[in-house]
Amino acid sequence: DFFIENVFEELDAPGEFFFNASTRTLFFWPNATGGNADPSREAWAVPVLDRLVSIVGTQSAPVTDVVITGVGFRDAKATFMDPRWAPPSGGDWALHRGGALFIEGAERVNVDGCHFRRLDGNALFLSRYTRHVTIADSAFEWIGDGAMATWGDTAQWDATG
Repeated sequence: DFFIENVFEELDAPGEFFFNASTRTLFFWPNATGGNADPSREAWAVPVLDRLVSIVGTQSAPVTDVVITGVGFRDAKATFMDPRWAPPSGGDWALHRGGALFIEGAERVNVDGCHFRRLDGNALFLSRYTRHVTIADSAFEWIGDGAMATWGDTAQWDATG
């Protein structure tokens, strides 16, 4: 697989951009489907993180009793060409082990009333050891990969051999 980006001659459709590093100039063709064709009236964000919040422990020393209520998660960077994708099983597809809210090695985590918006990777990822995690009354919109994903491990098996 391949993709081409940042070629000025390919700037030919709404939603595309080109950045000239030598002049530090951004050329942008706005996508007017959102109702506003004037880019000067839009809010701009340049995502630099794909993981906004990490809750990380281990199976033997888990993080416990975490409550996240009413938090907005927005503008995480794209992960679709990130080298951290891997096959979660022996199949022919891959998954990015990451998310804007990343939870690993945790017990009794409650995510309630949160808003996940314009995240260009997974919004919420439960990794390896996680127990009694509740996601309730939360909204997911404009998500690049998956709204929620979970990927555990089985001892002595990692799908790479």
